[in-house]
Amino acid sequence: MGRLASALVAANLLWYGSYAYQYVFFTIMGRPPLYAYLVTIAGSLMVFILGGMRFSSAKPMWWLLVWAAAFTSAMSFSFLFINNDEAALQAVITDGESIALMVSLLFLLREREAVNAGQLAMVVVLIVAITINWLEFLRPGMHQFSTVPGRAAGMYRNPNICGNILVLGMILSVWKIPKALRLLFCLAVGSAVAITFSRSSIMAWAIATTGLAWYRAFLLPRFVSVGLVVGTIVIGAVTLISGQWISMFESLGIGDRLDKNTHDRISSNFVEQGDHSSRERRAVAERALQLYLEAPIAGHGIGSTTGSEITRVGAHNTYLKYGAELGTLGILLVVALSVITWTAGTPEARITSVTYAISCIFSHNNIDQPVVLMLMALSVASGFPREEPRIRLVESGQRTVFERIQN
Repeated sequence: MGRLASALVAANLLWYGSYAYQYVFFTIMGRPPLYAYLVTIAGSLMVFILGGMRFSSAKPMWWLLVWAAAFTSAMSFSFLFINNDEAALQAVITDGESIALMVSLLFLLREREAVNAGQLAMVVVLIVAITINWLEFLRPGMHQFSTVPGRAAGMYRNPNICGNILVLGMILSVWKIPKALRLLFCLAVGSAVAITFSRSSIMAWAIATTGLAWYRAFLLPRFVSVGLVVGTIVIGAVTLISGQWISMFESLGIGDRLDKNTHDRISSNFVEQGDHSSRERRAVAERALQLYLEAPIAGHGIGSTTGSEITRVGAHNTYLKYGAELGTLGILLVVALSVITWTAGTPEARITSVTYAISCIFSHNNIDQPVVLMLMALSVASGFPREEPRIRLVESGQRTVFERIQN
């Protein structure tokens, strides 16, 4: 069962982590991937049952199960007693699917080998995603995945979601790259994030890479790595904030790949972008905060932000989204996910925890995207204690020897 569980973990992260399932079902078949979800969940349950229904003894894994139950209960209560319109039903379905897929992955993540398989799968996912992003950016006429022209997104379609998943995937997968190549790998991911032109993802990449340097993920000594990473980030930040990135693209000979949207995003001051998206995000976040303050105890009901005037662009803040919908409990549940991840104690878990917590300030898609919750589960599982082999006494001639019990 151990090898089968590892294979399923790798297959799930390849399938969902790359967003191939979205492309196959929505783009090619024109229907929701419900059957893919059912097959994934059924496969995980089968392996869990055949494996003796044995779950990990690691406390953070149990806490994550409790979190999933608490979040599902909060959504259900909100839907039944506060808001049960069509938008609420869709929100329950979308978030419920993500949580169900996360739990199904938890059933498979019982051994270190399964975690390793998941991390290796994410290496493949990121290499493919980096390649597709650059092909999409350099040769836009070849195939356009992104819903925002001029901003690479690959099969993730949304540039902000793409950048977020690339960063979270990098944190978990970089440990499977030879140490001498890890910094190069992170820079490659950073380049793919940069051409999404997602400011929050660029910030998340900077935070994650600094964390990796601090935890000695790279070949150089800690303070040398941190110095190089921080220096690179400062130079990039100065050029970005001053609106000089346009010169960098032009010097690389790819300035003609920038359309009006991307040109406006990087040619003016970072705070007051030419595309006015910063002000739009601030406005919808303020509206979500207002909704939360109007009903801080129970919120306006699950899906209520989807049915309000902030529908078109969303709340752009996970804390405020669920604060407005589920009240203070919603905010606490979002915070709890980062706290649980931190308690796993490994470098990848703690970097993921901090990066996720900060990402939630700028994105409202950190719970309704299955791969994000699956990556959170993988980061928690990275803290598994290595199991001691079970042994038994065996009589062998004149000697008593120990024999390892095979699972």
